[in-house]
Amino acid sequence: MSVPGSVLWIKSLERNHGQDAHATQGLGEMGVSGRPTSILKLLLVAIVGGAIGAGVAIWLMRSGGGLASPRLPYIEAPPAKVPIESTFTEAIRKAEPAVVSIETRFSLDSGGKAAPSGLQVGGRGSGIIIDGERGYVLTNSHVVNGARQVKVRLSDGREFEGRLIGQDTLYDIALLEIKGTHLPTAVLGRSRDLPVGAWVIAIGNPLFFERSVTAGIVSGKGRYVHSPEGDFEIPDLLQTDAAINLGNSGGALVNLRGEVVGIPTAVVRAAQAEGLGFAVPIDRAKAVVQELLEHGRVRHPWLGVLYSNLPSKPAQAGWPKDGRGALLLDIARGSPAYRAGLRKGEVVRRAGGKEILRREDLREVSRGLKVGERLPLVVWRAGRERKITLVVGEMPDPMEINRMFPSAGP
Repeated sequence: MSVPGSVLWIKSLERNHGQDAHATQGLGEMGVSGRPTSILKLLLVAIVGGAIGAGVAIWLMRSGGGLASPRLPYIEAPPAKVPIESTFTEAIRKAEPAVVSIETRFSLDSGGKAAPSGLQVGGRGSGIIIDGERGYVLTNSHVVNGARQVKVRLSDGREFEGRLIGQDTLYDIALLEIKGTHLPTAVLGRSRDLPVGAWVIAIGNPLFFERSVTAGIVSGKGRYVHSPEGDFEIPDLLQTDAAINLGNSGGALVNLRGEVVGIPTAVVRAAQAEGLGFAVPIDRAKAVVQELLEHGRVRHPWLGVLYSNLPSKPAQAGWPKDGRGALLLDIARGSPAYRAGLRKGEVVRRAGGKEILRREDLREVSRGLKVGERLPLVVWRAGRERKITLVVGEMPDPMEINRMFPSAGP
């Protein structure tokens, strides 16, 4: 007698589960209950589990964590919720809006006369807005000197015609005026508080790359720079290794608080030189601006002396044995020093309460003087120290200075 296939299948399951042959006796009475019900439960669990697994796989694929996304050979940072900040970026954000681009037009001339063709050439530099209400813009004198037209462009794209209020070629500073509203204003720091080694940032428009920034440190202070051709010389400069290029002139040298501490003005370009940039200290620039606004010109303090360090054996010539002081080499006729009674060969030992150890000390004191100020001196004369008071004068024209020194005359 043949056995139905369904019965054989059920028996096989029973053997696998260790059941005896008597389990088949009630087969006709079991129907859909008993062991077949357990099998259906297993199938239902398998179907539900498969559906859940498929759902998880789809979720992983959509979220980028599934097998469909290959594993990258690096760890990628998540998108930043806020911009990445630093002390440098904060300082730049504070100072940059007040830094402007300056474009100039010059007429070519020959022998001091305008060229018949009216050909003009352009120049480019930088500047900073130091008074947004009055529209005052600070820049270098060499950027705008002799320009027929000056155009000032702000960081927001606005353009203005610049009017020259005044300039000082000695310290290479010029003051412009523009007519505008809601102008940003730079915060001016104090360069006298700036130590050597402090971080600084140069902001300007070098080589037509607007609003470029470079960083470095203050490499030195009180530098005296003159051109190889002798056409200009600038005293009392800050030295920095922050990159300064053509177009940076007149821009901003700022500290890490975003305060302007210098005006980039020159860079040494030589095969053996690297990282030699110079800036006018902001304290000097502020003094120039004050003079221009109050007097229409800059009145430079002047003593009327030429001086040097003492020789290596000063006692042999009757000078102080300790070798300290500034030796007066020459006195200009009619100068403040001449009127105060100073004479060639005397040694300045103290000036304005400061001890003069060498000529650089007297130079530093002279830089901080104002016209009309009384300057107390201690000088070595005839083997002993004497007190003299000098009234600081105004520096005359360079050609006139040459005529006032006896050594320059016939």
